[in-house]
Amino acid sequence: MKSMRFDVSQFREDAGHFPRTELLLAVKSFDLQAIQKRYLDSRSRSKTGSVERRHPTQGGVVHIIVDNGKIAQNKVIATLTEPRGVDFTKGYAAVSSEDKVFLFQIGENHPNVIEHPWLSYIHTVRFNKDSSRVLVTSSGLDTILEFDTSSGECLWEWFAWDHGINEGKNPRSNESFTLTRHAEEASRIEEMGKKVLLISDPRKQAIPTALRAAFINTAEYDGNGGILATLFHAGEVIVISTADCSWRRIIDGLNKPHGGMIYEDGYMVTDTGGGRMVFMTEEECLSYDYSKLPGKSGLLEKLEWLQTSRHRYQMIATIDSNRHSLIFLDTQAKKRTQVEYDPNWAIQELAFLDDASRPMLSAMESWFEKNINESDRNT
Repeated sequence: MKSMRFDVSQFREDAGHFPRTELLLAVKSFDLQAIQKRYLDSRSRSKTGSVERRHPTQGGVVHIIVDNGKIAQNKVIATLTEPRGVDFTKGYAAVSSEDKVFLFQIGENHPNVIEHPWLSYIHTVRFNKDSSRVLVTSSGLDTILEFDTSSGECLWEWFAWDHGINEGKNPRSNESFTLTRHAEEASRIEEMGKKVLLISDPRKQAIPTALRAAFINTAEYDGNGGILATLFHAGEVIVISTADCSWRRIIDGLNKPHGGMIYEDGYMVTDTGGGRMVFMTEEECLSYDYSKLPGKSGLLEKLEWLQTSRHRYQMIATIDSNRHSLIFLDTQAKKRTQVEYDPNWAIQELAFLDDASRPMLSAMESWFEKNINESDRNT
């Protein structure tokens, strides 16, 4: 396979090259500094992330307009408990909080709210092509669930622990254990003298980030009847068969990746800790290195954290948490622009708005303002 690497800092800075762009941002917390401190503290361990259940924080869904390299307008349209997922398609919008998904349809004033016992620390929501289904990553429980957008019925599920990705490890004690949701399997493992963690009541049991087996942070339809899943701990992107739930690895060797998805005739994935975007086809692997871009300081100066990326036509938009910037990239023209945002924003995900999706914003804002109860606001 042919491999090529490009230094994004050598691309021409040209804010005027990129069109006026509207985005909806999922900001999981308005205290990014606290998150970065936890991450820096965890780097001395074998696996990064929390080792104990932490209290969920307050975040929000923010509508921004980017024009000529700056955020011209921004407005918080919802305040939620750790919103991470957002998506738009053909008259539908989806926004997730920690353990539920809000599905809005154009012309409707209230959403279909999806809840399920195995939804925990939701990271992404993605619609299929005809908007009849929505795919949800339950990152807190190493699970992917698919729901009918009209009824909210769960149509398909994939549990990593049932398919060979079931080994957790406590980075403090260096002790390994097997994760399972089946009592009989837990008993068999214990009889073999091995450690096991049985999750029998997912509503009451939680698995901190570092102890998860897979930490699936993105799930996407691949357009061929499969599901792309990005595995944070393993540094891989896999494709899962919806027919028999088998899986195969398609990209590996990544550092805490996010956002594996279809791009043109191949795949793209954000190599979060590696500070690069990777594009892969059967013939070549193209790597775009962000590490020499300006904008970092202090303890973060030598660290990269590209949260995730999404594309619209030839434009790639990347959330660069350590530079507090959205990086817009045109790989063909070799141009870029760096749009700074509020350094307190921990942006998890973004979605592009267009003429079809924009009318839903006012209904979404109105419903969230009237219906999110005080326990959600104050969690």
